[in-house]
Amino acid sequence: MKKSTFNLGMLYPWLPPKLLLVMKLTTMILLLALTTASATTYGQKITLSEKNATLKQLITKIRVQSGYGFLYTDDMLANTKPITVELKEASLEDALDAIFKNQPLEYAVEQKNIVIKIKSPTFLERLANRWASIDANGRVVDSENRPLPGASVKVKKTGKGVSTDKDGRFFLRGVEEGAVLVVSFIGYLPKDVSASANMGSVVLEQSLSKLDEIQVIAYGTTTRRLSTGNISTVKAEDIDKQPVNNPLLALQGRVPGLFIEQATGFAGTGVKVRIQGTNSISNGNDPLYVIDGIPFTSQLLPGGNSIVGGSGGSGDNGSSVGNPLSFINPSDIESIDVLKDADATAIYGSRAANGAILITTKKGKAGDTRVNLNLQSGWAKVPRKQDLMNSQQYLEMRREAFRNDGIATPNPGPYMNSDLNGNWDTSRYTDWQKELIGGTATYQNLNASVSGGNDRTTFLVGAGHHRETTVFPGKYSDNKTSVHFSINNASVNQKFRIQFSGSYLLDDNKLPRNDLTYKAMQLAPVAPLSLIHI
Repeated sequence: MKKSTFNLGMLYPWLPPKLLLVMKLTTMILLLALTTASATTYGQKITLSEKNATLKQLITKIRVQSGYGFLYTDDMLANTKPITVELKEASLEDALDAIFKNQPLEYAVEQKNIVIKIKSPTFLERLANRWASIDANGRVVDSENRPLPGASVKVKKTGKGVSTDKDGRFFLRGVEEGAVLVVSFIGYLPKDVSASANMGSVVLEQSLSKLDEIQVIAYGTTTRRLSTGNISTVKAEDIDKQPVNNPLLALQGRVPGLFIEQATGFAGTGVKVRIQGTNSISNGNDPLYVIDGIPFTSQLLPGGNSIVGGSGGSGDNGSSVGNPLSFINPSDIESIDVLKDADATAIYGSRAANGAILITTKKGKAGDTRVNLNLQSGWAKVPRKQDLMNSQQYLEMRREAFRNDGIATPNPGPYMNSDLNGNWDTSRYTDWQKELIGGTATYQNLNASVSGGNDRTTFLVGAGHHRETTVFPGKYSDNKTSVHFSINNASVNQKFRIQFSGSYLLDDNKLPRNDLTYKAMQLAPVAPLSLIHI
């Protein structure tokens, strides 16, 4: 038998023997160090002590202790269970077995990476799931019970899905009972429902996206996404936030191109409305008002409808006897649409040459009977007052004015120069801003309604009471009591509809005839109270 040996001296006979010995020893030390490092890396022990920890937290700890990488997605860990584990100096395999026990996941070690996968069901589990599955069926409709053809119905867990037919019906085979189904349709909010054999009607609500909101136009309804006209809409939720007695005042600052000016600060006074400026110098500039499809007058006639507060209106000069829309409770309004272009004249003709304001009142909705109660209360004061002269400063200013005109003594008389000729008590000082406009105005608004119905007949009955006072002295107030009702019915095929609605408002307006703000600024601080006429 021949034995062969390897000797570095055979390859490098010219090297000294001691140098060859050093090279051999160095090579052996390096090999031993690498072998030890490798054994340390792959044989790292795992220590865990956790209670009700998540799988993701334990994976992080094992990654730090072992140096192994983990491959997974966050969706895989969504349905994992909390883990309680106690391990000390355990092997990597034992640690992985402990944390993946009773979890819907499994793992595989590939080199220095641990790949996590969803656990595949066994044959018996697949057989049991097949026997436990059902055939889910139902109908997808909107809030008015109209079918939504082409709506998507998908199983959230598996992604299996179908589309509804022309009648809004769907049939989904082999679905686990109680599984989550996601029902969606363009322009509507998606909805999660539990699967069952007979699901009945699934009602979808319209999306809150501004582009998909219902837009009322002169000849029907559309959405903002499809509307081609210059139309602005203010919804009921925006109107309810405004403490106003006239729905037109709720549009201030909310509609581009709409100018609204109230004649005075009194409740019930006139409101001047201009859509995209003044169109005529001598003729009318008021827009056309349409309430639930019925044209409504823009001005009140003088006489019995005039308010105690006097002036203000919706006419050209803003000084008529009031505004007719102050007799409509703002809480009864569902939406206000302002038409600014040819959409208005397309159906209403020249009456809407200055634009049109379409008001839609609230109606009942299908479903359980609902009771709504809304109470608003507030107060108001004049926030800032003018810095005026006191009695001494005022009298000195008056005397200096006569001296500048070369008049030594003011003309006597019961009403002329009474502050200087002794008719008034010049030692008196009255802060007329405090006396005339220094009070506290109060505001109360109470509304209640009952609504409900089914897919064919809906109803709404509501009532409201509104009261507001002024900052002026005296018991002046404006009290309004209103009643509103709406009954709607549709045929079985939804081709014939009938609507019966009405509103009644009683306005007991007991406000002063004159605005005292001017007098509070102009009266002399020494003037007697007898000069004030409210």
